[in-house]
Amino acid sequence: MKLILTILCFVFSYQLSAQKIQFIRGCNGGPDNNIYWRIYPDSCKLISTVKLFGTESQFVYPFSIIDSSLTASNKQYKHAGANIPSNKPWLYYLEYRVICGIDTMIRYTDTLSIDTVKPEATYLDSVSVDPTTNWVYLGWTSNKSIDFNTYYIYNFDRVNPILTQTHRDTFYVDNGVDPKNKSLTYQITSSDSCDNAKPYDPTPHKTIYLTSIIDTCTNIVNLNWSKYIGWPDVLKYYIFRNINQNGYALLDSTIGSINTFSDKSVSYNSSILYFVRALKGSSSRLITSTSNSIGVLSGKSINPSQTQIEYVTNNNSDQIEIQIKPNISANYSEIGLYKYVNQSPIKIYTYTGNENLYQDLAAPNTAVNRY
Repeated sequence: MKLILTILCFVFSYQLSAQKIQFIRGCNGGPDNNIYWRIYPDSCKLISTVKLFGTESQFVYPFSIIDSSLTASNKQYKHAGANIPSNKPWLYYLEYRVICGIDTMIRYTDTLSIDTVKPEATYLDSVSVDPTTNWVYLGWTSNKSIDFNTYYIYNFDRVNPILTQTHRDTFYVDNGVDPKNKSLTYQITSSDSCDNAKPYDPTPHKTIYLTSIIDTCTNIVNLNWSKYIGWPDVLKYYIFRNINQNGYALLDSTIGSINTFSDKSVSYNSSILYFVRALKGSSSRLITSTSNSIGVLSGKSINPSQTQIEYVTNNNSDQIEIQIKPNISANYSEIGLYKYVNQSPIKIYTYTGNENLYQDLAAPNTAVNRY
């Protein structure tokens, strides 16, 4: 019994080591098929000329010879016209000879089928803008398919949307477009070693596009941004502000359904930068996306709302005199004086320059006058 087991093990191990040429893959190249193999070193010498046999389908027998003079060391072969007029499920094997000692033996590879299986789908986690450089960063989870080869990355804001078809990392930086002009659209898919590519997710990811309007009289900044596209929902938007290059700090936040914010705490004569960061909802991981940065310059004067009437009196000429008290930090173009006539305010005078005194010659000093 022991002797039989030993012989079986010897035969089995010899069969394993006997295959000197081994197929790697067979790929559909449109009208042609491309076949690849590797050569394993052993004690036997390979005779370089090999034969390729094939059949159009597992249901079509026998195999017929396709090429009888292949050079084994080329390690690849193009079966021209294999899929004309349409694709066929080809099967192939190689026949080759080796010299082992004084013996010449014929060997065969395993049967090879054409690989049409696409890798698993790849999905973007987020697309995000660096608020300092305004470059766009894409991130995703690595593809775990056995035959995964590369990622294809697309940006649909270019004439040619293909950014790369050879990327293997799980992030990508796009510095060739300007996210300060509009929201940018990205997609990703993956391919295997035969360039079989999974269709990309029909829902693209779009960057957050931030814009601003400032009223330099009141120094109120109104922010508006496009909602993040690519997630089922956004939990929150966080607003960050940088005043006079002193670094960004969190200013406030809004719920995910709101994409506007008014900053009413702006100092006059300041340089201010903003960006918005979205937080993905319904996620077990912390995933965010940042908008482009946007800058504004606040008004150089304080809001003139503190302008006051200092007094109203009968002067030495027995005329009603109105003196105003401007806000000395404000930069006025003019100051209007109004008087109530029949319960309605009517503009009766405009102070200009450094004026602060006015005599209302038309007002009777024996009546009640409201200014």
